[in-house]
Amino acid sequence: MRLFMLILHFIGLALAVGTGFAYLFLSLSAKKLSKEEGKDLFVKTLPIQKMSHIGLFLLVLSGGYLMTPYWDTLMQNHYLLAKLICVLGIIALVSTMSSLAKQVKKGNDETAMQKIEKLGKITLPLGLIIVVLAVLTFH
Repeated sequence: MRLFMLILHFIGLALAVGTGFAYLFLSLSAKKLSKEEGKDLFVKTLPIQKMSHIGLFLLVLSGGYLMTPYWDTLMQNHYLLAKLICVLGIIALVSTMSSLAKQVKKGNDETAMQKIEKLGKITLPLGLIIVVLAVLTFH
């Protein structure tokens, strides 16, 4: 069962962090377009967020199981504690971005789009920090 959960965890990681990379390259492409075309590309690529949600769900599901032997010693393992705090942070960011995306879909809200872009610039580095902390914890 542990191996299956570890496989799910890595698939979730690929989906969640992959979303950050996808949006990074899409935003670089959007900057080469006119303002209207860039907005249109942004709105049309919002469904990619589903990939992030699925990835986070798999990460949390499998991570909860994989953490079973570590809960007792969590407070002594600073890297693991920092990793879990960062995971909570990324869940909060993705949730906020998701609610902002609903606003954008309803009315093409310029302010919400700008907030998503700013938050998106935080999620990719935070995802990479989580990977580094995981490696430091479980090497």
